[in-house]
Amino acid sequence: METVGFESVRSKPFGGAEGDGFLRVTAFKPVLANLSWEGLSDAVDDEGLPPLDRSTVRVASLSREQRAWRENGHLISPGLISDRLIDNYCQARRLVEGYTSSTPYMHVPEIRDLCLCKPLADLLEHLLGEPMGLHLNLTGWTSTERDWHQDDYLNPPWVNGHYAGVWIALDRISPDSGPFEFVPGSHRWPIIRRAKVLKLLGYEDGDDP
Repeated sequence: METVGFESVRSKPFGGAEGDGFLRVTAFKPVLANLSWEGLSDAVDDEGLPPLDRSTVRVASLSREQRAWRENGHLISPGLISDRLIDNYCQARRLVEGYTSSTPYMHVPEIRDLCLCKPLADLLEHLLGEPMGLHLNLTGWTSTERDWHQDDYLNPPWVNGHYAGVWIALDRISPDSGPFEFVPGSHRWPIIRRAKVLKLLGYEDGDDP
């Protein structure tokens, strides 16, 4: 594998009567590319961005929540969601080891009640400028261990930041619990495009890994 350009080659036997029935090999093949914001992203006109992300905004007319969202790209809202909704979700969650689907809200009413509650829906509309829909749930008790990324590169190109990640504290949270991490101010960075990322990784149009 190294002679054909792969790096960090690691092999490990598994299976079989003596644990040597198969060989699992992991490796990566580097793609030479000059990374730049221009090569990864597209400029978006103000009309295509959420209202609070546009270059010209009447800041004096903004609410406290809108001003914090515009300046920092995030908002902390203690007590926004009722204890009853959180307790109902936790009770349902204790009955399973983890949801295998990224859309368990399609089948679990306690998730819909939590994620679509009116105070949260009203706040998101206040910040994003239009009603928001529920897209996916990350419901594991432990982190997905995904590395740093910008969600927009996973979205269709017309989304353009009309998107929010909502983290809900179900109990007292310590740093050891793996709380949601983000980079304040990164909402002002250029929007990374999926097609450009795939091209830099060596994939052709329509060839979705």
